[in-house]
Amino acid sequence: MAENRDIPYVLRRREAEIAAFLGDRTRHKNVLLVEGARQVGKTRLVEHALGDVAAPTVHLNLERDRRARSEIDACGEFQEFEQLLEDRFGFQGAAGHVLFIDEAQESSRLGRYVRFMKEEWSHASVILSGSSLTRLFRPGIRYPVGRVKRMVLGPLCFSEYLRARGQDHLAQAVAAGGGTVSPIRHQHLLEHLDSFLMTGGLPAVVLRPAGEQGAPEMLADIFADYEEDFRRISGEQTAHLAKACLRSVANHLGNVSKNTSVIPAASGSQSNRISEAALTHE
Repeated sequence: MAENRDIPYVLRRREAEIAAFLGDRTRHKNVLLVEGARQVGKTRLVEHALGDVAAPTVHLNLERDRRARSEIDACGEFQEFEQLLEDRFGFQGAAGHVLFIDEAQESSRLGRYVRFMKEEWSHASVILSGSSLTRLFRPGIRYPVGRVKRMVLGPLCFSEYLRARGQDHLAQAVAAGGGTVSPIRHQHLLEHLDSFLMTGGLPAVVLRPAGEQGAPEMLADIFADYEEDFRRISGEQTAHLAKACLRSVANHLGNVSKNTSVIPAASGSQSNRISEAALTHE
């Protein structure tokens, strides 16, 4: 599903973390990995935070920009990758520039360069985002321990949902917690909670413009995208696990997640596949 730029932005609680990272002037700081499922708002979150940054910024999306992805994958060494960024996009790692690469896992070689982004670029701020960043560090590519900082973004929480619905005062009350809630306000909150549980917290669904398809139809389209991603990454033979996992989450919401929740009488090999799939799509 293509991202709808007409959808208004909802201020997210995690934006303060992005802003703090961008404002950090520490030399050779870690690379920030922003992870999360499709349509939870990763790109909009980072882009909104980047709006307050004065430094030159390069933003690449490796799912859309196939040429950039191909050129990155053609680089044999980090120095070639560095020169590519400077020659094609004007990025300079030692000059305090910002590099934001979205859907970074689409590159087969980018993961090799992450450690050097920290070690070689003294003043740069680097953010890599994607829906399955575990793929960034494919077999044969060592995870850069001590050189990255992870941030996992989920859908809108209830207070963010209320803010998206124009209920700022209720959002503030929920976020603050504690205190006495009147019966009338309690009833209002329960009504909004019912809507939240039915609609979910995906910004594109919550903030869909008037006249567009309803929430169930949009959710069905997004879930179809999830299944396609699962099939593309994990293979056709395990595609049935995608639907099983989604059903399991819905049926056991709030409870401890077990492999038997996905397939009740899972065999040893099936249980291993479920665990591997969970790690792949974490």
